[in-house]
Order: sequence, then C-alpha cells, then structure tokens
Amino acid sequence: MTCDPAARCDRRIAANGAELVGFIDDAVATSTDQGKSWKRILEPEYAWSDRHGELFSWRGSLYQIAHYYDMCGVDDNYLFRLDAKHQISHDIFHNDAGADNPVLHAASDVGTSWTWTEKCWNDEGNFTRCERPMAKRRELLQASTLSPVEGGRTFAVYSGSVIEVCTRGARQIYRAFPLTKIDAVDPAGGILAMKGMTLLRWSPVHGWRKLKTFVDPIKVDGGSD
Repeated sequence: MTCDPAARCDRRIAANGAELVGFIDDAVATSTDQGKSWKRILEPEYAWSDRHGELFSWRGSLYQIAHYYDMCGVDDNYLFRLDAKHQISHDIFHNDAGADNPVLHAASDVGTSWTWTEKCWNDEGNFTRCERPMAKRRELLQASTLSPVEGGRTFAVYSGSVIEVCTRGARQIYRAFPLTKIDAVDPAGGILAMKGMTLLRWSPVHGWRKLKTFVDPIKVDGGSD
C-alpha cells in the first residue's frame, strides 16, 4: 500500500491478536509476519472510509468506533469491524430516541450479574421489541455500547461501573468507577488507566496503585515542536 505523493496520507496500524492491520486512507491490509509483507483486503470502495475513532480488539475481531455529534441533534456511533475471515462490517447506532433504534439493556436492574437484551425505540418514544432482526447486529451493538478492553480478562465501563464482559452477559466488578475509561487490561487481569500523565493500576486484591508518572514532552520543550 502506498500513498499518493500529491495528497495527504492518513496511516494507522493496529494489532489484532498475532496479526497486524494497516490502514492507509481507505485501504486496509494485514500482515502475519510482523510487517515484512502485507496483503490488501479486497473490499468494495470505501468499505472502511472513516479514518477516525478508537481501535480495539474483541473476540478475534478488530473494531473501530467513532462518536459523531453536532448542535443540530446528531448523536451517532459509527462502527466498523474486521473479523477473523477479513470480512468488513459497518453499522451506525443512534444515541437518540429514533424509531427502530436498538439500545443495549441489562436484563436485570438490581443484580450484580445479568444477560443482555436489545430493545428499540418506537415512534412514540417508548421501548418495544425491535422490528429489524438483531441477530447480525447484536455483537456490533455490544461493541458500540461497551467498547470492551481485552487482556487477562475483558472489562468495560458501563453506566459508571466496571463490568466483566462474559460470553452471555456481564457481571459488575467495580460499582462506582472514578474514571470514564479503561486504557488496558494486563495479563493478570489488572485494570490500567491514565489519569493525566499518571498510569494507575487497579485490582480487587491490591486496589489502586500508582505505577508511573510520565513527563509531558510539550511542557518540557516549552510548547515548541
């Protein structure tokens, strides 16, 4: 994959298990030999046209989620998925009460573990059964809602709590999590999160620990590049 020398080129790279995935503008390619060779994924033009948003791996697939909103009321999550067979899926989930708009719900409002259920808004602004079949969109909706972080265990921040994302549902791990996101999960299942320039780790056994405070290179350089 090469860039047009006359145009600005957007490049990104991500890891999905042992495979590397490279993005150059709208092109997507994979490498299984640590980047020595690449194989382009042949998909329809603009199959992965959005070059912004967070990339994360979950259950053998690579996801990208971007949140778009404006003052006119648009509030959408744009989601792309590259699965283990190198098939690309794309969906848009609206965060407002639009007709037939699916929303992920915990089946229990009081339990510390639950399964998931999908409901849709109707024209009257109430939740009802989804008219559009959800089987093909179910995992995409879960990825869009939760943005799970994999490591020794799989965690996500959901309604202000840390939950462990299980095969059929979830269970609560940390009821009132003080941060808005998890940056990584280490092989032992500890939660890693950045607060400012400080890297923190949390585990049920040891609680919170400060691992390292990094130096901001911009402040050190006085703001110059």
